[in-house]
Amino acid sequence: MIESYSLHKFLAKHLELRGWPFPVHYGPTRVKSGNCVVIERNRNSGDTLDPNKTGEGDRLAVRLMGCAATVYAASGHKGAHLGDHETLCEDLVDSVHSGILLWAPQAKARVTITGGRPLRADELGYLTENPNWVGAAYQLTFAIGRGVFDHDSKGRIAKRYAKISDVETDVTAEN
Repeated sequence: MIESYSLHKFLAKHLELRGWPFPVHYGPTRVKSGNCVVIERNRNSGDTLDPNKTGEGDRLAVRLMGCAATVYAASGHKGAHLGDHETLCEDLVDSVHSGILLWAPQAKARVTITGGRPLRADELGYLTENPNWVGAAYQLTFAIGRGVFDHDSKGRIAKRYAKISDVETDVTAEN
């Protein structure tokens, strides 16, 4: 299972147990009403390789999967202003952040929080189509270490490896 999907399921339960009435989606998804959390692969930053983790046993390397948790929050208080929305959003970001850190050891995953920032109005995607939505959005970026293994098509770790000497090559150049 992709680790970010497992994390999304864990965060849904984590937030529910803390009284947050916000759904957690695995994305990318079209957020149209706000008040939710979206966990997804970070398509802007992509993945990197961990130069400090090389082959160990059957693991050939470690790929750090770029991920993002985007929190959309709108205060339900009558007459709420931007500060109210941002306060709610920041509190929820703290719970998401702590949930990620609590999930990692249980999932035997290595997580590195790489950054975070409030989103600008032009970055709200489908919410911009809803002129009635007011609130705040914050994106927390992180990476999840994923072992790189040589698998066969059924997901089993390969026991037999190809050798260069096994491959016929024709190195004659044609003019």
